[in-house]
Amino acid sequence: MRLGQSLNAPILSLDALWQEFAADDDVDGFRNRVWRAHQADRWISDGTFAHATLDLRLPRATRIIWLDRAKIVCTARSLLRLFEQQTEHRLRDLPTVLAFNHSFERKTRPCIEAMRLALAPNVPVIRLTTDAEIARYLGSTEVTLTPTSCGSAKSEIASALESLLGVGASPLAAGASPR
Repeated sequence: MRLGQSLNAPILSLDALWQEFAADDDVDGFRNRVWRAHQADRWISDGTFAHATLDLRLPRATRIIWLDRAKIVCTARSLLRLFEQQTEHRLRDLPTVLAFNHSFERKTRPCIEAMRLALAPNVPVIRLTTDAEIARYLGSTEVTLTPTSCGSAKSEIASALESLLGVGASPLAAGASPR
């Protein structure tokens, strides 16, 4: 939220976007919605959905901000998120989210890193691991709009891979649905 306010950029929650398509397991519809949402000049993409959407998002990114929190923090936040109003997270999804958090380092991180290197090798990656690092980053002059290499007024694009927080975290295997 704070990054979106700092950059005056909309936050695109992939979990929220997926909800419309989850019942029918409509991955193609979800990809189309994600693609359209990321055509704007300015956006922050919150979530992973690696196999389903990184190929759409990473080529347009100008910066990747990875909130790389400890597994215990992610687990606690996944549990707390169930009690929030206006959340896409449901109790029935908790076992899946917790399993994803638990296996992230072994399964998902290597996939994301390989895709990042293939699709956006020159995009800077900023890894933030603590609340203090996040606060420092948000207060830094680095959080500004930057022109792209084409010189356009395209915004700072942060693909906030809130992978370990459970926000937007989704287990994904090739050929599987995003959930």
